[in-house]
Amino acid sequence: MQSRVKYIEGLLETSIWLPILFLSSLLIHNGLLYYKFDISYGILPEKQIALKDDLWVVCFYIHVITGICCLLIPMVNLIGRHFKLSTRWHQIIGLFYVWNNLIFVAPTGMYIATYSKGGWWAEVGFIFQGALLMFFSYFGLKYSTISISKHVKFMIRSYAIALSVLTFRVLHIIFIVMKLPYNDNYALSQWLSITLNLFMAELIITYIMAKQILNIPLIRYTNI
Repeated sequence: MQSRVKYIEGLLETSIWLPILFLSSLLIHNGLLYYKFDISYGILPEKQIALKDDLWVVCFYIHVITGICCLLIPMVNLIGRHFKLSTRWHQIIGLFYVWNNLIFVAPTGMYIATYSKGGWWAEVGFIFQGALLMFFSYFGLKYSTISISKHVKFMIRSYAIALSVLTFRVLHIIFIVMKLPYNDNYALSQWLSITLNLFMAELIITYIMAKQILNIPLIRYTNI
C-alpha cells in the first residue's frame, strides 16, 4: 500500500514539475535574449514611452535576471531533497531567494507595472502580485526559525506567486485564441493567474498538512 502511495505521489509530482520546468525554460531563454540589448526584441518595441524613463530601463533589466533567479532557486531547494541537500545549503539558497525577491524582483516588477499594457486594472494586478511576493517571502523567512509548518506554507505561497508569471502567459495565449479583447485579456490573465496559483498552493498545503495528521512520514517535505 505504501509503495502504491509513493508511486502515485511520484506521478503527481512529475505532472506538476514537468510543465513548470518546460515553461520556465522557455521564459528563461526568451528573457536572456534581452541582454543583447536590442530594442526591437520582445516587448520593447511596444514600450517606447517607458524606454524614455531611465529608471524603468534599469528596473526592467534587473527584473529579468533576478526574476530568472526567482524561478530557478526554489527548484534547487524543492527538488534538492532527492539529492540529500544539506540543511545549511537549504538555508543559504532560501535566504538568497527571499532577499532577491524583497530587494530586486518585487520592487522592480512593481515599478515596471506602471507602464503595463492592459490598462490600470492590469497595472494594479502586477503591483498586487509584487506585494504578495514580498509578503509571503518575508513571512516564509520569519517563520523559518519559529515554525517549520508555517515556513513551508508561506514559501509554497511565495513560489506560487512567482510562478504566476508562467500561468499568466498560458492564459494570455488561451484568451487570444478565444479572441478576447486585448485589454480585457491582459487584465483577466493577470488576476486569474494569481488566483489559480494561490488556489493550487492551498491545495498542496492542505495535502501536506493532511499527511501530517495521518502520521505519514513527511521527511521529504519538511527536510527541504
